[in-house]
Amino acid sequence: MTMAKELKFTQEKPEGKSEGKRPDFETKMAALSYASAIITSFAGPLAIYFAAKPDDSYTRKNASTAALFAVAEIVLFTALLLVLAVVYFAVGFVAKSFQFYALVFCAIVFLFVVAVLKAALVFLAYKAYNGEPAAIPLLSKYAEKFE
Repeated sequence: MTMAKELKFTQEKPEGKSEGKRPDFETKMAALSYASAIITSFAGPLAIYFAAKPDDSYTRKNASTAALFAVAEIVLFTALLLVLAVVYFAVGFVAKSFQFYALVFCAIVFLFVVAVLKAALVFLAYKAYNGEPAAIPLLSKYAEKFE
C-alpha cells in the first residue's frame, strides 16, 4: 500500500463558514447582548437589537431575549426587596435584638439572587458565542415576537 492511498484529502472550509455554523460577527454580537445586560440592564441589549441588521435574526433574537431577561430581573429585584423589607420589619417588630441578623440575612439572600442571575447571563453569553440556541422557558417565547 502506498502512502497516497492511505491519506484522505479533504477540502478545508474557511473559518466561520462551515455548515451549520453561524458567522462569527453574529455570535459575538449575540454574546455581547447578554454581556451588556450584566452592566447596563436592558439598555445595552436594546442598542444591539436596533443596531443589528434586519436579516440578522440570531443577534436580534438573543438581544431581545437579553432585554426581556433584564426587565424580568428588575421586576424580580423589586419583588424580592419588598419581601425582604417585610421580613426585616417583621423581625424588628417581634424581637429588636434579632433585627441586625435579619438585615444580614436579607443582604445575603439579595446578593445571592443577584449573583445567580448574573451567572445565568454569563452562561447565556457563552452559549450565544458558541452559536447554540439559548432558550429561557418563559422569555424566549416572547422574544420571538420581536424578530
